[in-house]
Amino acid sequence: MKVRYVALLALACLLSACANVQDVKKREPVFYGSSAKSAQEYTRCVAASWTGLGVEFVQNTLSNGYELVQNGGMGVEAVLTVIYWRNQTEASLVTRIASRDQRIVQAANLCL
Repeated sequence: MKVRYVALLALACLLSACANVQDVKKREPVFYGSSAKSAQEYTRCVAASWTGLGVEFVQNTLSNGYELVQNGGMGVEAVLTVIYWRNQTEASLVTRIASRDQRIVQAANLCL
């Protein structure tokens, strides 16, 4: 009985630790900026930088921009949302653990 309880508790902890895009996007951004570049140009720059850093991610197309999603062993680690709005490109980077990897924040900033 005690072993079953411990196993169920461990499973619940493991499942609750896996984050998805919506979970991560609820957090406060670690980076926010705007650019005169198009959303496509800015996203392409960040994607190239992240690839150069060895960051694995997937790119999703949004109705008015793009999203770069970095996955890790515990689910989604970071989400960069790039939106073209009011004649400028807005970028917002949210991470599951704010201090995890400043290199991806720096890359997003340098591409502005």
